[in-house]
Parts: sequence; structure tokens; C-alpha cells
Amino acid sequence: MSAFLKRLIPPSLRAGLRQWKKARGIAGLHREWDQASRRLAGPGIAQPARRLLILPSDPAGIVGAVGDDAMITATTQHFVAENPDVAVSVLCQTGAAERIVRDLGFKPVPLPAIDGYCAAIAEILQTGPHDALVALGADDMDGYYSAEFTTKVLIGADIAARMGMRSIVLGFSFNAQAAPELARCFARLSPEVALNVRDPLSLDRLNGFARVRARLVADAAFTLRPGTIDADTEMWIAGEKAARRRVIGLNLHPMLIRPPDPGQIDRLVSEMAEAVVRASAQAPLSWLLLPHDYRDDSGDGDGICLRPLMQRLQAEPGIRCRYFEGRHRAATLKALAGRMDGIVTGRMHLAIAALGMGVPVMCLTYQDKFEGLFRHFDLPADLLLRPEALAEPGRLAMALDSFLNQIDDLAAGIAGRRPGVVALAERNFLPGGSAHQ
Repeated sequence: MSAFLKRLIPPSLRAGLRQWKKARGIAGLHREWDQASRRLAGPGIAQPARRLLILPSDPAGIVGAVGDDAMITATTQHFVAENPDVAVSVLCQTGAAERIVRDLGFKPVPLPAIDGYCAAIAEILQTGPHDALVALGADDMDGYYSAEFTTKVLIGADIAARMGMRSIVLGFSFNAQAAPELARCFARLSPEVALNVRDPLSLDRLNGFARVRARLVADAAFTLRPGTIDADTEMWIAGEKAARRRVIGLNLHPMLIRPPDPGQIDRLVSEMAEAVVRASAQAPLSWLLLPHDYRDDSGDGDGICLRPLMQRLQAEPGIRCRYFEGRHRAATLKALAGRMDGIVTGRMHLAIAALGMGVPVMCLTYQDKFEGLFRHFDLPADLLLRPEALAEPGRLAMALDSFLNQIDDLAAGIAGRRPGVVALAERNFLPGGSAHQ
């Protein structure tokens, strides 16, 4: 549609046209799915897997969000433990994403377009020949970002299962406003798909949304093995702790504001800076600013908030702070999270990294997916702050003070629940089928 025509068509009509195109695309996928289901055959399950195909939640950026890296790495660690010679391929968009996949040490496989998708994904699985498919799940499975992409993920998982392959959808969240057209997709999934839901609240929502066979797990990233930290950062942390200062990790990102508004983001940064200054006046604290998403160029990266926050903190006398520069893998950030005394984060996978290392968290939420994570550890709901609450002057500062005062008790509770949560996370990799649900 040309720019001239867009100006002529009212916004409400443009929205209707987009919705119509989306519905038409999903309807076409269902027709193909019906046809493909009648003629599927494949190489069957190999134990352990010899060739693994991963369907990421972001086929363009792959690991731009570090949580995706955590899930991909945890998955490959599991399959390599089963078979050190397993070959790993990743479905991705063509172009830059293929280079990212190669840099990770995997083979890129172009993700098929929507037209002819079912036949194309079946051919990829069969000619690999792949014997296992793992889709990341994450926060994509309720259609929050794209119902069409969620449909493609479920179709891929279903086709793999019907071809006799090991088919897994890693633990995912499911929000309260799921796209209604997805109910049909979930209901028609093969029972051999290992459909994993990463918290009890999401499982309740999914069971009320569609007739489906799913099981409760914890996020697969809880199984990620931590890496190592660079010597300079380790020395800084050790020095701050030797001076009897608690080191608090700090994360903030623009996706807390939807749609992003520079004025609101600036106010969010200001509120966080004021909260840090107030907390630092009451106790000996040091602050490590932790980006967990590097997609600054697209407007979603954490640096958009954290860099101006760092500038404000550096201008305040007496504030001890440091910015964790560079781009880092999920395993490194998990190790770093384990060196913190507490973490304030807007990214759920940074919270998972911290909790997996026994570190308390306070979270700024942007989807209703954090509540389920907190249930795993029986954490108090007042440690979850929605963006609208941050508009109240002083609300963030009060919440941060409360969090810091509870840290020791929170850490003790997390330590008691952590082994059970990690055991739940390991269930992600069990095969599907009624015997394993």
C-alpha cells in the first residue's frame, strides 16, 4: 500500500485491513496443516538425538534478547549431554540472522514463508534428517507479539510429532488476553508434542483457553550452567563487598512503556535515579547496571534506559555505580547475577538468572508473566511493580526500600525452593505423550 493511499484510508479501516490479512494468513495455514497431516511420515525418534532443529522465538535477532540465548544454550547443553556429537540447526530469517547462527556454532536453516509453510517445514525436518525439534516457547505462545508466528510454531511442533520425531515446546508463559484464533491451533496439536508451561498461573489460563494436553515446568533457563566473569568486574564487586557495601544489580528497559514515549521513558529513568539516591542515603550500597537486551538499534534494548540512568547516577555525589559494558552471553550474565546481593529488573530472564543462583529480585513488569514466576518461589506480590504504578511520585523509591529491607529473608526462602524449581525446569526435555504428562 503506497504512502498516498495510507493517507486516504482512515486509521480504523487500515487496522481492519491488517486484521483481515492476518486472519486470511492463519486460515491458509490451517488449510495447509489439514493437507499435510494426512500424508506425514518421517525417520522417527532417535535416542539420543543426532540432529536437533531449534525454532527460536526471534528468528531475526536470535539472541538479541539474552533470555533467548539462555534457552538456546540450555537446550544445546542438554542435548550435548545426551549425545556429544549432536548436530544443531536453527531456523532463522535470511541475511544477518544466518551470520548470527553461524557465529553461535550452529547451522542456519531459512525459516519458510507463510505460503507453503507446512510442506516446507515438513521437508526441512525430513531431509535434514532431523530427529528432534525444540521450539523456545517463551512469551510468544499467546499471540502477544504475533498470532501468525505462534501458529507457525505450533504447526512445526505438530508436524515433527506426527513424523515420529521428538517434539518439544519449551516452557512458556500464557497471558490473560491470548489471541482467540489460537484456541483451534492448541486443540488440534498431536498429544506427542511435549507442550510445557512454565508457571501454574499460565497453565490454568491455557487449560481454560483450549482443550490441550500440557504439563507444568519451570523455565528451561533455570538449567543453564553459569559461565565466568571478567577479572575487572570481579575485582570491582569484591572490592565493594570488602567495603561492606551490598551490590545491587539494576536493569531498566523501554518495553516497560508501550508504545514507547521519550517523555515517559525519561520520567521512568528519573524515578529510578531518585529511588537509587534515596536508598543509597540509607544504607551502604553499590549499583551495577546490567543490560539484558542489546537491541538498542530497534528501540527495544536496555541501553536506551540504562545509559541515561548511568549519567544521572554519576552526577550524584557519593553514588557507587558501574555499567556492565559490552555484549555478553546468557551464561556470563547468570554468573554475574549470582554475585549480586539483589537485583531490580524489568527483564524476566534476568530475574530467572538471579533466582536460579539464589539471589532475590524485585521486578518491573510489562506482561502478566512475572506473577507465575513469583509463584514458583512464593515471593510476595508487592515486589512486582507495573509501569503505571511508577507514575506515582515516590512509589518506586518506597518499593525499592522495602525490597532492600527484606533481602536476607527473601534469600533464605529462595534457597529452600530453588532445588524443586530446577527439577521442574529439567522436565522441559522429557518426551511428549500421555505417559510423560
